[in-house]
Amino acid sequence: MKIIKLLLFLMPLVYGHQVFALSLGECTYSNQKLTYTGVNLPSSNDIYKDGEVLGQLVFSANYSCRTSSITNNSVVLQVGTRGAGNSFISNGRFRSNVSGIVLESKFLVHMVASFNNELLIKQFKKPDYTNNQNISGTFSQPMFDVIKSGEISDATSVTLNLANPFRLASFIYNTSIDYGYFSPTTIPDSGPIPVYNASCNVTHPTNVEVPALVKGVRDEVSSYFNIALNCVDKSVMQNNVQLTVTPVNMTNVTLSTDKGTLVYNGNNQMVIMNIFNNLGAESQMLFSTMYEFSNDAQGSNFIIPMRAKFQLGSSSGYGNFSFQTQITVRYN
Repeated sequence: MKIIKLLLFLMPLVYGHQVFALSLGECTYSNQKLTYTGVNLPSSNDIYKDGEVLGQLVFSANYSCRTSSITNNSVVLQVGTRGAGNSFISNGRFRSNVSGIVLESKFLVHMVASFNNELLIKQFKKPDYTNNQNISGTFSQPMFDVIKSGEISDATSVTLNLANPFRLASFIYNTSIDYGYFSPTTIPDSGPIPVYNASCNVTHPTNVEVPALVKGVRDEVSSYFNIALNCVDKSVMQNNVQLTVTPVNMTNVTLSTDKGTLVYNGNNQMVIMNIFNNLGAESQMLFSTMYEFSNDAQGSNFIIPMRAKFQLGSSSGYGNFSFQTQITVRYN
């Protein structure tokens, strides 16, 4: 009889687990992020002028900290920045990494030890936090207002941050320690933010041809034409379009008291002119009067069909006539 013996070796498995203890006043950070909330950025100053707030950069990060044993005040730990002062301008404003944008801090601009104009993000205060306490949580709050400061040359999109890299730092309040601990990684730029061209132009015929008026045969005629507002991006024209038709070069031309009629009276000619728009039901327009139309389609182009009506006066003979008007288009 053959006997097979199995020898089983039992080997202990040793799992190594490294635990990194935090020092007093030290913080570690993860998932640092800047997120932009606000309008798309206009490349020019046609819509938003310099100094206007376009949106905010919201800062978020996870933190794990250990408070200090300082007992001579109510603050046991502070969290701020290192390197933000390299972008400082004045009065809470900082240079951004995008020409045409400045950033204004939502946090206290603070001097800590030898670093000027840094941002104080959070203070852990007694009695909420005790000495030598391990604490963790998440920052999530607006960090900067995003402010228009000139032309943005980038044509499609940008990512926003301070002009110079900066990091998070932890330090003990009211001691001689200069930023005892700071993050080895810089706070990354925001995600892509669309940049649009805010320019628009108006197209319309330079001259509108008027069919011949023949007394007793064709005493009234009409000319049809379009006025079009054309914008590079629909973000520019989101609400309303306003149109005003104003008479100019009034030689031999008078405007009726009710502003509804232009009358040409000269060179043996008398011709009456009225103007209409055909957005929906046709409507007569008064001259030198602003009309507002809703841009319901939310597109980047807005077309206003127009009709000019010409009628011979009772005392009109034969000859030439002309009217000249100025078209003004506004949008918001």
